[in-house]
Amino acid sequence: MDHRALLKEVQVPTVILQCAKDSFVPLAAAKYLEAQIHGSILHILSAKGHYPQVSHPEETIEAIRRHIKE
Repeated sequence: MDHRALLKEVQVPTVILQCAKDSFVPLAAAKYLEAQIHGSILHILSAKGHYPQVSHPEETIEAIRRHIKE
């Protein structure tokens, strides 16, 4: 299903984590999400691949922590 029309309705703080070289999702897709979700932040990880939480957990955790407001 195509839910792109709903992206403009997202009203929660959103951080988009994108690997530098993702074999499944191109950077253009992440940039599209950033443009469509008001106030979102695109954070590009140096990790390569599609599952940074598996291949680069420390970098992924740090990126999440960087954007969490306490």
